[in-house]
Amino acid sequence: MAQSKFAVLRLSRLPQYFGEKEVLEYLSQFGKVDAVYMPKSKKTLRHQGYAFVKISKELAPIVVSTLDSVLNFNKLMKCEL
Repeated sequence: MAQSKFAVLRLSRLPQYFGEKEVLEYLSQFGKVDAVYMPKSKKTLRHQGYAFVKISKELAPIVVSTLDSVLNFNKLMKCEL
């Protein structure tokens, strides 16, 4: 079985006005982001404050160590593998 070249990060405690486009732009400073998924509430159609990001396995530890517990727009963001 082939090993995946990608890792999936979970970003949580995101500001309400942070959409998929903003997450993609924000994480592009580290390298190529392959996909961003932000689950939305069925009632309000707004994202629920977290996102899953598909990024290369080599970049994942760098992104996690850099972004975990970063104050971003008055919210302490969490980033985990």
